[in-house]
Amino acid sequence: MEVLTDEFDAESEDGRRFHILIYTEMLDASSKTSAGYKPGRKRICTSDGHHCNHIDDDMFEIVALCLKVKRVKDL
Repeated sequence: MEVLTDEFDAESEDGRRFHILIYTEMLDASSKTSAGYKPGRKRICTSDGHHCNHIDDDMFEIVALCLKVKRVKDL
């Protein structure tokens, strides 16, 4: 199961803005004595479906556009 775990706006150096979505795969961590999930791999993409690579906490690369974008901090 995949869950949306974060979303935010990001901006390129030329001023273009993108909405970034981070989905986390939730892995079944159930055992005979307990039920639950633990986080697994993450998938990062723009709201229009372009795959993104994670560079650091604030910087991402939109692969298809060869474009680096930086997280826009809320004030």
